[in-house]
Amino acid sequence: AALLVLPALLLTALPAVVAAPRQKEKPKSLLRQLVPRTTGRNGYEEFLMAADLVKSSKLWQEVGRKQLTLAQKRRVLGDRKLQRALALVRKGVSKRVHSPRESLDFASPLPEFGAFRSVARLQALQQYVYYADGRNREALDTLRVSLRFGNLIQQDALIAGLVGLAISMMNIRATGDHLDQLSARDCEYLHRLCLEWLQMEDPLPRVIEAERAGIKRSLRTIFLAKPEALRGILEDAGDGDAEKSDRKPGQKPGTAPAPADSDPDRVAAQFRQAQGSPAQARALLAQVDGRVDEAFRLLYVEYRKPPWQRQDIELPADGSVGGFIIALVMPSMSRAFDAYSRGEALIRLLATHAVIRRYEWEHDALPASLKTLDVAALAIDPFTGQPLKYRRLDAAYELTSAGPVADPNDQQAVDGRRPVSVTR
Repeated sequence: AALLVLPALLLTALPAVVAAPRQKEKPKSLLRQLVPRTTGRNGYEEFLMAADLVKSSKLWQEVGRKQLTLAQKRRVLGDRKLQRALALVRKGVSKRVHSPRESLDFASPLPEFGAFRSVARLQALQQYVYYADGRNREALDTLRVSLRFGNLIQQDALIAGLVGLAISMMNIRATGDHLDQLSARDCEYLHRLCLEWLQMEDPLPRVIEAERAGIKRSLRTIFLAKPEALRGILEDAGDGDAEKSDRKPGQKPGTAPAPADSDPDRVAAQFRQAQGSPAQARALLAQVDGRVDEAFRLLYVEYRKPPWQRQDIELPADGSVGGFIIALVMPSMSRAFDAYSRGEALIRLLATHAVIRRYEWEHDALPASLKTLDVAALAIDPFTGQPLKYRRLDAAYELTSAGPVADPNDQQAVDGRRPVSVTR
């Protein structure tokens, strides 16, 4: 994988241009690929060792994503490699964690994140078996570890952030499916561990900074070492096709429109001209660097606002190479805000469920409203700034977040938004 926010063409074309041909070798373990010399002081090392064990487990590869019976899930958890993997993640989250990489650009391999998702699936499976056996506290301990794991792997590019969020969401839903099994004390513990997560350092600023630095390193490599790669991409972007006919010049599927005067052919011509001399190439790179820094400065401005007040970044159109590249890069960063708000919403929903269930144990009845619970600060929906939506349904209830603004054609939209819930 490569930096997520670079356009699809950059992700596919550039590594092929830059990477030198290599002979086939026996793949190294993730740990050896990323940490030539282990220190024992970085929890990321335990995460990589756990991922290697999951990848090497024949039983895990055999079951894949199949629907398993309870007996089959018990058999999976009996696998010694998988038991060791789960123990290593528990050990890793108790340490300081930092990226094993000194720097990152578009050609940097990110081989561990698929395996990290497999580790998270194993944790969710462990939760299921614990709940089946009435071992609720151990299931919640597994959730706590997975939430820390998902937070702590968010060290590098945006892809690390999104995988970390996916890990947390996967395991939150594993507990969301069994809320009715929790005792009063379980509810109190679940509430505490959700508060613990909310008090952890927000990984989004470091992800944003890693992405900014990675984009700048990537562009420097392209401009000064492999200009033909970017030149070809700019020229390709100027070619008409049926899919592009309904979009503005330079706009990619699923992104915000490129600036109106950022015509790809004209931008490609600017780039070709700049390649006439090293001085011109450096001057153009400095211009693009400036646009990247300005775009990320505006991104930080939006980050510092409450989540429900954040807006998409609008950059002035100037028809430059830098403006064209930023128009391709920034929409993915803007969409990342929704992903992080979804993760926060799920935690707030889960914590509020715990308080509701605890109230039900105490009073043998559901609360009439969230005001009854005195959870105003906790039950704020990060998508709206308003309380989460609570509705009683006879002996049951619904608790949802309004969710992000939905696509106009989304059949599951409610009042123009895609609701978020921890229950199915």
